[in-house]
Amino acid sequence: MNLLRPHKYGAKFEWYNDVLYRSKAEAARARQNDLFLRTGEVTYWLRQVPIQLGTVIWRVDFVCFKQVEDHRIVQLKPGQLFEVWAEEIKGNPKHKDVSKYRELWRKWGPFPLEFFFGAGSSGKWKSTEIVVAQEPTG
Repeated sequence: MNLLRPHKYGAKFEWYNDVLYRSKAEAARARQNDLFLRTGEVTYWLRQVPIQLGTVIWRVDFVCFKQVEDHRIVQLKPGQLFEVWAEEIKGNPKHKDVSKYRELWRKWGPFPLEFFFGAGSSGKWKSTEIVVAQEPTG
């Protein structure tokens, strides 16, 4: 049984830090996030995190946490506050899933989502986009 079926868009799997990533671009972002850990830009990060958006459960590529002094979203321990955001790696901003997830995230997203587009293994992204949930009305 082949547990590693080919990627439907032709992306090549890549190993990084004993983890098999579904694309070279995703592995490149993991390397960047590890660098951000060392420089303090990120306190902690997770990969393939399930997020419920209405009736859909979507596994985002990464969720990142940065410890801040005050005023942000998540408090994991008393006095320990974190800025939280999700990251999704896509080859093309016109990818069919991007518009679908952009709308779901605007409606249901629990924190900001940043799309990274078109890097391959270089980690030099052609473009990025941040999506923030809309405030409930009424």
